[in-house]
Amino acid sequence: MLDTSSTPTRWSRRLALQFLVPALAALAGALVVAAPWLWTRLERQEIDTLRDRLTTEATLVGDAVPWAEGAPLQDTCASLSTDLGLRVTIIGTGGLVLCDSARAGTTARIEDQSEVREALAAGRGYAVRADGPEGERVMYVAVRQARDGATRIVRVAVPLRSAGAAAAQTRWLFLSALLLGLLLAAGTALLLARRLMRRLQRLVGFAEKLAVGESPPYLAPEQPDDVGKLEAQLDQRPPAR
Repeated sequence: MLDTSSTPTRWSRRLALQFLVPALAALAGALVVAAPWLWTRLERQEIDTLRDRLTTEATLVGDAVPWAEGAPLQDTCASLSTDLGLRVTIIGTGGLVLCDSARAGTTARIEDQSEVREALAAGRGYAVRADGPEGERVMYVAVRQARDGATRIVRVAVPLRSAGAAAAQTRWLFLSALLLGLLLAAGTALLLARRLMRRLQRLVGFAEKLAVGESPPYLAPEQPDDVGKLEAQLDQRPPAR
């Protein structure tokens, strides 16, 4: 005779593991694969958004700063830099720096910078370089302006830590949502497993009754699925004589 006191419990636990482990492994695998890709895409999106914003702000800065060189230009650059939280640089003919909010009074030439060359050739350009303190990455956006035959480059720059912080916050929100989804999926799988185990335990009890020659209880199909078909077939009894 079967030991009905312990067999169903051990059998139920094994079935639960067989039902839950593959589902959780698949969800965890999807999370491991998706998270790095998602993080990279979010950072790329944040950088693209920052580049578009800086392009607009560089154009506005160009409209605000005077074309005259000297102290008025440097003062305006410094004021706009403080108001916008950006580094503002105006570059004239031959790459000569006309004003730089980060380096007052400089006469350096920076025509060799990639964003400046791109802006001279195509009207706008951008670059990301490790120019900040301790190798901090900085985004540069430059736009070309022309007036009365004169040409200059308006360049703005900002450290990428702000974009990185925003991207990190968004990444953790997505990661939290994925983990929550994993927990909900695990809970749903557990609920379905327990429901299925309860139905299968009825079948086990039915078979055990038959094995010992006792009259088994009726099996009313609970769902029109494969288990329900099995319940209906097992419950078919010969007509009374």
